[in-house]
Amino acid sequence: VYSLSNQNFVIKSEDGGNSWVNITFNTGKEYKHIAAPNPSTIILGASDGSILKTMDGGFSWIEYQMNLPFGFSLNESFEFADNLTGFASLSNNGSVGKLMYTIDGGMNWEISDYGSSNKVISLSCANANTWLISIANEGLAKTMNTGESWQLINGSSALTNTNVKAFDDLIFLAAYRSATVSVSFDGGETWEVATNENPQGSVIKKHWFISPIKGWNM
Repeated sequence: VYSLSNQNFVIKSEDGGNSWVNITFNTGKEYKHIAAPNPSTIILGASDGSILKTMDGGFSWIEYQMNLPFGFSLNESFEFADNLTGFASLSNNGSVGKLMYTIDGGMNWEISDYGSSNKVISLSCANANTWLISIANEGLAKTMNTGESWQLINGSSALTNTNVKAFDDLIFLAAYRSATVSVSFDGGETWEVATNENPQGSVIKKHWFISPIKGWNM
């Protein structure tokens, strides 16, 4: 388990959170995003597109630069499927967004055209090929070919502005801050609302799911 601090260190637990150790780095940058596709690899992202990566659990670090489009910042979503493949959602500090991806571990990044100028507020991978995104004020879209093409999921406008999770090519989850959770077992063709047992009036800030039937709300 890894957690990111704004004081130039990551904390790591190898016993389910019972104890923690600090992993420090001295770059002078404030990283806002963290991805850990396996126990040894940590990838951090800063608003200016700076990438910091370790593949040995934090003993050594490599710095990369995304070369963001002018006026855009890495201040939305950030996730890696494995050591090589990752996506990052950018915005212009407003509603306009772009999506970038890497297939070489963060050294080089390209724009992925998802068919909209609205920002991607949430993204999730089932594997390096299959990704699910939530587009602000539009709905959900998916790719099965690492962003070469995107398909807007029919009828997903009702699921706009949700946090999403892709478990595989067929099982998707979309969660609202209002604590409502919808799940699809057919790649987004149909959706059903899961049971909601959160306190009335509660607002969900973050969702974590480790399987289609097990997860946590904060």
